[in-house]
Amino acid sequence: MPAENAKRPQPAALPPQQTQRPKADPLAAHIKKYERQLAQLLQNFTDRHPDVQATRKILKQLRTKPAPLSGADKKRIRRQIAACWSLAATDDPDRLPTVGLLVTLDPEGRVMEIKDTDPKRIRSDAQYRLVSETAKEAIRNCSPLWLPLSGFQSWRTQLLQLDPNEGVRS
Repeated sequence: MPAENAKRPQPAALPPQQTQRPKADPLAAHIKKYERQLAQLLQNFTDRHPDVQATRKILKQLRTKPAPLSGADKKRIRRQIAACWSLAATDDPDRLPTVGLLVTLDPEGRVMEIKDTDPKRIRSDAQYRLVSETAKEAIRNCSPLWLPLSGFQSWRTQLLQLDPNEGVRS
């Protein structure tokens, strides 16, 4: 008969599970936000009230199939960023590098994240790093960007090639 105090074998410890929360869908969050807002408005106002109509219009735009950005939209974004962009004096302002930035936006055009497309160059080229940092600052300062709400799915992530020579020259 085995001893009562003998240790029973313990089950092997399972490795901790890698639990990652799924990334929140900013579009779904904004739709819910405007649905709640509409429900609150309808408690106090009729369908003909301007705020109710405006909220319904926003919801319709959020639910519409995405349309690609037009050339005019892209040009307007560049002008908006250029208006916020100032560069420190450099040795040769005519030879400032163009930077590529990947910008993630929410449905209202606010910047959520900005990444450089050339991280190796950021580490090795001081002038590129300066232009990149000032471009990022300009994008954040200009946020929210003026974009058509109906095309959110097509512009939620934008690759922007920014040329400081265009932004500082008239």
